[in-house]
Amino acid sequence: MLFGRGHKVKLLYDQRWTETADSLERLNSFKKNHSDFEFAEATRRSDFWRKILFHTRELLSYRSYLLLPRKDFRKYYQERWKSYLPATLRSFFNYGFARFLLKSGVSGGSLRLFERIAPPYGKISEDILKFKPDIVMASPVNMRFSSADLEYLKAAKALKIPTAIPVISWDNLTNKGLIHIVPDILLVWSEEGKKEAMAHHGIPERNIRVVGAPVFDQWFLKMKVSQTREEFCGKYGFRAKDPVVLYLGSSVNVARDESWVLERLRKAMDEDDALKNTQIIIRPHPANFRIYEKLNLKDVLILPKEGSLPNSEDSLKLFYDTLYFSVCTISINTSGMIDAIIAGKPGMAFMPDEYKDSQMETLHFRHLFLTGALAGVKNGAEFAGALKNLLAGKDARRKNRENFVKKFIRPNGLGISAGEAAVEEIEKPIT
Repeated sequence: MLFGRGHKVKLLYDQRWTETADSLERLNSFKKNHSDFEFAEATRRSDFWRKILFHTRELLSYRSYLLLPRKDFRKYYQERWKSYLPATLRSFFNYGFARFLLKSGVSGGSLRLFERIAPPYGKISEDILKFKPDIVMASPVNMRFSSADLEYLKAAKALKIPTAIPVISWDNLTNKGLIHIVPDILLVWSEEGKKEAMAHHGIPERNIRVVGAPVFDQWFLKMKVSQTREEFCGKYGFRAKDPVVLYLGSSVNVARDESWVLERLRKAMDEDDALKNTQIIIRPHPANFRIYEKLNLKDVLILPKEGSLPNSEDSLKLFYDTLYFSVCTISINTSGMIDAIIAGKPGMAFMPDEYKDSQMETLHFRHLFLTGALAGVKNGAEFAGALKNLLAGKDARRKNRENFVKKFIRPNGLGISAGEAAVEEIEKPIT
């Protein structure tokens, strides 16, 4: 979209997170077709200030979760972020007085002072000036162990170059820590995202633009199934005449080992004559696929074996075909739920007590679930009952799924590309 409007783009990536053979191959392929595109490895901060800023930012993020107004959300976020701190600090914050001290205004102001007095990293400023950009976009800027994107934002602000942060994932504003430097514009998905940015990160309303979710634009491009059901099932050893359920795997942070869930679902179907021939496809999270390696269940297929993101034409086709030939999806907590909803596929959230912390006690999952776009099932029996309803053609949540897409994915209109809306905001003069 940027190239179609005459813009030049230079993409910088953090080598520790991005440099794989597959990602570099895709970048090189993209560059061949776009002469105004460059990419290179980002410079990482390595001076005196690096460790100081890392620890003060981590403490400020932890502090923000201590200050959450709703008690039902505090514990999960607090414990999760405390586990990221060094062992000595974790032990210190086991004491109530230590947490009380960190929550104080004096502690918050003192920690923020380090950000204000720390200069931008000179080599990063030089890197930006070589390209002479009209705007610097950095994202997500609040992931742990990766300071490169935030440091480029910091340097650009010091150079008086306009800055923007596009929110790239559904949990970035609630699950990943603070945005420590306020951009000129923050591109959020929805009005709920706007509220989160203001309440949790202190981003002024005038800096926030609601554009929708560009990462899902690909699902609105008249997706078509690429093969027949017989071809699809024959290719992977499934029976075309019997139904298929798609299980969407979650990240290790949500469910370290969810293979037991598949065993429970398989057992529930095997005990019901109407469902015993139902087949399951597992689509693993690409960062949590090894948990299924020893799984040995009847009529269960892992596809693809090592998981995949729908970020290429082939991977998107496979995901769409898998959705298309499935009765429904079931999962714990993953952004794949949203992909499925946009594709119009009924979905269930498996919600036993074991995953309460990573489901209803997380804001992003709660936003999704309370729209009614997903059915919630607590055990195998409830799953079997819900599946039989769907097989009988009873899909009571279709309208809820459509409303979710309108509210959270394309709030400016189903026909308005979120990516194009974001580009239009970027092109406007920063005031």
